[in-house]
Amino acid sequence: MMMTDNKNVCFRQVVFLLSVLVLNHLLSTSAAGFLPGGATKAIDFSLENIIDGNTVTLGQCGYKMFILEFGSRYCKPCREMVPDLVKLYEDYKSSGLMIFKIDIDSEPDKQAMKSFAAETKMRFPYLVGNREIAKQYGVVMLPTIYLINKDKNVVKKYIGYQPYSVLEKDVKALK
Repeated sequence: MMMTDNKNVCFRQVVFLLSVLVLNHLLSTSAAGFLPGGATKAIDFSLENIIDGNTVTLGQCGYKMFILEFGSRYCKPCREMVPDLVKLYEDYKSSGLMIFKIDIDSEPDKQAMKSFAAETKMRFPYLVGNREIAKQYGVVMLPTIYLINKDKNVVKKYIGYQPYSVLEKDVKALK
């Protein structure tokens, strides 16, 4: 019995230590910013929009606010979030909101992406991302969502599925 108790204590200590390490990694942004190294300014990118074939460059976009959603078609929470993003875009595009869904699959299937965009009625850019852009933004879990203001400063970072109500509340506050 004593041996089993020692194993349980050791196991709990290892789990606790791993939890602390994972949490530390996830929260590796400083209080100064939401991006790696404590940065606050959104990192510029130029990525292909699978819906129309054009290149989107964040630095050239003049919207009042942005949402960047890093995800994958294979990620169940990412897929489940699309209807909320579609509704949010429809409800707030007239207020200057732009949403960029950035798919970071290692081998993107552009035809499957186009079908997914059509099936989910996406009207905002669906971008072909890559591991480099995900690394620059500190994406370690999917979905990871950033709310960015007109000055291209990140004002909020979300990790994991976020319902419409959470995103809407923060978009309204930024408006």
